[in-house]
Amino acid sequence: ASKIALTYRRPTLRKNRLPQRGVRCAWPRWRRRSGGLTCHASASQRHKRRPFSADWIQSKILAPDALQTMNLDARCIVYIMIESGMRLGEVCNLRPEDIVLNDEVPHLEVAERTDRRQKTEYSIRRIPLVGVALWAAKQYPEGFPRYQDKADAASALINKIMKKEELRLTRLHTLYSFRHTFQDRIENAGVSDRMQADLMGHEFGRPIYGDGSEMKRRQALLEKIKFAWKAVGPVAPSPKTSASNLG
Repeated sequence: ASKIALTYRRPTLRKNRLPQRGVRCAWPRWRRRSGGLTCHASASQRHKRRPFSADWIQSKILAPDALQTMNLDARCIVYIMIESGMRLGEVCNLRPEDIVLNDEVPHLEVAERTDRRQKTEYSIRRIPLVGVALWAAKQYPEGFPRYQDKADAASALINKIMKKEELRLTRLHTLYSFRHTFQDRIENAGVSDRMQADLMGHEFGRPIYGDGSEMKRRQALLEKIKFAWKAVGPVAPSPKTSASNLG
């Protein structure tokens, strides 16, 4: 009878492959024979988008000379995402009636639509406009027809320019990271899980659209944590757009 030899091969580790800080490991592996465990994140964890720090957004993204090579439409989309936590598609597809500037609490509405479905029923919500997002909405009270149903084009352009201007800490920091940062900021402000869910459009029991008193509470929260922004006058979108800004 033939004998089958069973051997154990230690997993091969890439040189200089260090464990990611703060990542839980489902399958720890031996790093070297002499002992010690190291961990390797799963593929989904390694490719998960990272939030920007608030300091990075304030000092880099909102610096006076940042994003100047980006067309104003795209730049204002970035500004709205920073202070609202909205998804890119939600911002790109805003209609004039969704941008409410003359209300006691200026706000954006992610509304129920007949021409499209929102991601979930909980996505339908009202978000107060504060700081740089309020300024951006005033530049485009009719929405962003240039990027209507073209969120992928907006994403490609914005991420490309952010990378070129070295505004992305890592390849895992993207345009969508602003939404993660917004969630961290409202979480750190100590608000209830209910309000967090209502602002983010996440599931939490019955969704609350936002009446007058609720909107004032949301506004007070966002005013408290908003980024410093030097108000400037209205900026008319330039009719001339360089080839590098065609998105």
